[in-house]
Amino acid sequence: MSPTLHIIGAGMAGLSAALTASARGMRVVVYEVSPHAGGRCRSYADKKLGMTIDNGNHLLLGANTEALGFLKDIGSLDTCLTRDPASFQFVDLATRKPHNIMPPRRFPGVPWYDWLRLVKLYNPAAHKTVAECVSPKSALSQRLIEPLCLAALNTTPQEASAAQLWQVISRLLSGGEPAWRYYVPKDSLSATFVLPAITRIKNSGGTFYFENAVKGMEREGDRITAINFAGGKQTVRPEDHVICAVPPQALGALLPEIAPDFTYTAILNGHFAWKFAGTMRTTMPIIGVLGGTAQWLFLHEGRISTTTSAADAWMEHDDETIAARLWEDTRRALFMQDAKVPPYRIIKEKRATIAATPENLA
Repeated sequence: MSPTLHIIGAGMAGLSAALTASARGMRVVVYEVSPHAGGRCRSYADKKLGMTIDNGNHLLLGANTEALGFLKDIGSLDTCLTRDPASFQFVDLATRKPHNIMPPRRFPGVPWYDWLRLVKLYNPAAHKTVAECVSPKSALSQRLIEPLCLAALNTTPQEASAAQLWQVISRLLSGGEPAWRYYVPKDSLSATFVLPAITRIKNSGGTFYFENAVKGMEREGDRITAINFAGGKQTVRPEDHVICAVPPQALGALLPEIAPDFTYTAILNGHFAWKFAGTMRTTMPIIGVLGGTAQWLFLHEGRISTTTSAADAWMEHDDETIAARLWEDTRRALFMQDAKVPPYRIIKEKRATIAATPENLA
């Protein structure tokens, strides 16, 4: 009998592993504690809003070659909106002035000599943060570095690793204009990232077991011999393999000796039911917001969604307070007249990502 690959966790890491292994002819079995795949990359029917929403907002850049390769493999890249050539619209709430960025050349308000500051991010000492390398007061920092640091690393420049941000920026700069193009799911995260992957894996012979929590693993030396569930156990033969595609805190319950002790940062998402009437000042599906709590707006049919990265300070606030703040930023960024807060859903992810600090990376 051919080897079996047992994958614990059906988030994006687990799906990616299952997709690659099944394409190579391996027998794949995936175990997931929740009733759905995708992990935090998921969509669901929200009864309050009467529509399908994503738990959060995601976009890919052309520099995300592995993630885009995943979408190509499952045949769903055409379910994304993109911008060719690359361009982003930002609105500064302090001045109420919109400006368009067309990377890698056109960054309004950033003098050419400011770009020399990027060199300071290159190969810095391991303990250096972004703010220690590039002044937060520079135009380049305000127009590019801070928004990119928050969006890509979910960590503030005051805490984020300069070395890690350089990895992001160097891929963008070396890739030219195509590396800056964004890809946003037209309908939902599940429709783009999850459901096509499950179909492809199942068609290749893969099996999924949902609502199947792994309670522990039995070992002999350095080899796993069984995976234990609430209702029994799965024997792991010597020729089989096991992948634990779970968050670090979940890994601690399975393999505590290798589970890292990370710190995390939060992401705050708001979803507002809203139908646009008349003409809008933008044709962009996403808008960056400077100087507000809402950092990005995603404009959908019948809905506006907001994202706030590194949002730890907002996790203890009540939804009503958060919704009022996010909607005020949204209203001003879209140049809408005074409007009451529409029906909303606030989603808090307290452990959204690992904090991209020098300490965690070390």
